[in-house]
Amino acid sequence: MIRPPEDITALVGTAVDFPCYVGGDPTPDVLWRRQAPGGTMPLGRVRVLENRTLRLEDVTLLDQGRYTCDVDNFAGVLSASAVLTVHAPPTFTTRPLAQTVETGQQVSFQCHVTGSPKPLIFWSFEGDRSLIYPGSSAGNFEAFTSVDGQSSLILKNAQVQNSGTVIICSAVNEAGSISTRTRLTVTSKEDRPPPVIIRGPSNQTLPLHSVAYLICEASGTPKPVISWYKESVPVSSSSRINMTNPGQVELYNLSKEDSGAYTCVASSRGGKATWTGHLLVDNPKNPNINFFKAPEVVMVPGPPSRPHALNQSEGSVTITWGQNNKIGSSSLLGYQVELFGREEGVIPTWTIVAKRVPGPSFTQHLLSPGVPYTFLVRAENSHGIGPPSPLSEPIIVGPDLGQNWGSPDSVLSEARASLVTTNIIKLTDAIPVSSTAVKLAWEVTDSTYVEGLYIYYVSVNEQPETPKSYSMLTVLHTGASSSFTVNSLSKWTRYEFFLIPFYKAIEGQPSNSRTVRTLEDVPHEPPINMEALLLNSTAVWLKWKPPPSIHGELEGYKIEVKTNGSLTPTLINVGTAPTFLLGNLTSGVVYYIKVAASTRAGVGPFSPASTLRLDPASRVTDNSLPRYVIVKI
Repeated sequence: MIRPPEDITALVGTAVDFPCYVGGDPTPDVLWRRQAPGGTMPLGRVRVLENRTLRLEDVTLLDQGRYTCDVDNFAGVLSASAVLTVHAPPTFTTRPLAQTVETGQQVSFQCHVTGSPKPLIFWSFEGDRSLIYPGSSAGNFEAFTSVDGQSSLILKNAQVQNSGTVIICSAVNEAGSISTRTRLTVTSKEDRPPPVIIRGPSNQTLPLHSVAYLICEASGTPKPVISWYKESVPVSSSSRINMTNPGQVELYNLSKEDSGAYTCVASSRGGKATWTGHLLVDNPKNPNINFFKAPEVVMVPGPPSRPHALNQSEGSVTITWGQNNKIGSSSLLGYQVELFGREEGVIPTWTIVAKRVPGPSFTQHLLSPGVPYTFLVRAENSHGIGPPSPLSEPIIVGPDLGQNWGSPDSVLSEARASLVTTNIIKLTDAIPVSSTAVKLAWEVTDSTYVEGLYIYYVSVNEQPETPKSYSMLTVLHTGASSSFTVNSLSKWTRYEFFLIPFYKAIEGQPSNSRTVRTLEDVPHEPPINMEALLLNSTAVWLKWKPPPSIHGELEGYKIEVKTNGSLTPTLINVGTAPTFLLGNLTSGVVYYIKVAASTRAGVGPFSPASTLRLDPASRVTDNSLPRYVIVKI
């Protein structure tokens, strides 16, 4: 075989080639086969080239496994194998959603990511360099991982000072990185929106002496109080007006004096909402009048879906919603958009900001930064206006491009747009240069808004259930430097490194990660707890425990044996087992025994000398001399 296949690591979607160059007389036959949990060759994406190279197109994670080239002719048979490892960058399957809670409540954010190798997931807050790994906490926030791998960030007792926190979920692996941002809003009971009128009084034209029904259904927390006004004058019960149920006022034996504008007011501590309908009463024989009563519920459109923010910019927001399949008894005319924002000196109420909008989106301008705004939407047809959508989450506009969180400074907005929305840094290499140092190298595709880099690294030797601890360094970006050596690392330890670019208080998307182990070193401690078991008058069985930390792969042990009459000790090489049979001993001679562990980097320190003397009379070891534990026989 001239050139056998070699192990390959490839990204999802790329093509890979496994060579299998052979020679022989007669020309050998070449057959490729696959050994992997995924099954047989990926038909349709695999072919054998003229030079017997196996090519896989558009590789997937299921293509991972061992590929074997079998070669045979009349003279013999050969086989060679290579392993394909496929990497996939992190991808969100669940993103954390914006949350609004009242003070004292618990709130949680969910984040689930797939990728290969398994991505490292962590949480952070905008403007705060601290990271929260699953199993750890920061302040009142705690992160957990469920059995299915979903990461959760929980705040058990939300307080007003937590409001406005921008929550970031990020994930990194060697193939790439991903991050997403969302916002936590914490409100007090005083911040609750005003009541919402579900169904208000409709315009009606009714004949004399008939009955009018004025409807007013409202919801809110606390439950609102409903009151009625005609032309700004309170409506009260009388012999012709039944107000037993404020949600449905009944007017009997109508007269022309009953005509006018009737306003329903739903009020609570949170504010008020109003709805006005006009009643016209006339002679039923009047040919110029078109009489009509309030429409039935089924005749008006159903409520749209909850509106949510689609785009935000300084002072404005675009909301979008979904249409209800129930459009009522006539064609849809459009949507009515209502807005609530609690501003200083303004009575809390809902304001109609748009009528008969085609939908399903609307842009509201002239909003005040920092004020939480809530939207609702109603659909309208020729029969009237339908019930409201669910309330939107409070939306706070600000001077942030794309996601609107941050300073009004235009330069900072541009920096955020550059750092947050694009991945501008790639960690190209992590090379161990010593037992305590690793050199990192990176590339920056756009350094316009890169003031520096945060270097994060975490030990991956820890048990999976152990909360991860991380370390961080700050490196200023000068433009000329694209590497840095991280020192003071633990010896022979695996670390996962990644970088986060920053500009002032704005942090960008993390880079991909690189996992590397620091180099070996000689053991810094000797073996401990040596014991000797006397087998006969000329041999003892030695045993000990390895050093607490070896700093590398154990190559074996060296035993040093010296007598009181010798100048040069005898060195004996021992395997990795912490035991040795020491023979050819002489009774009455004092032996001094030391042991040291060794790695590929060298031999560590020897243990203190243990003294051993075989007494020819009693055949016991000497207990009067200092030594490690000596076992008698």
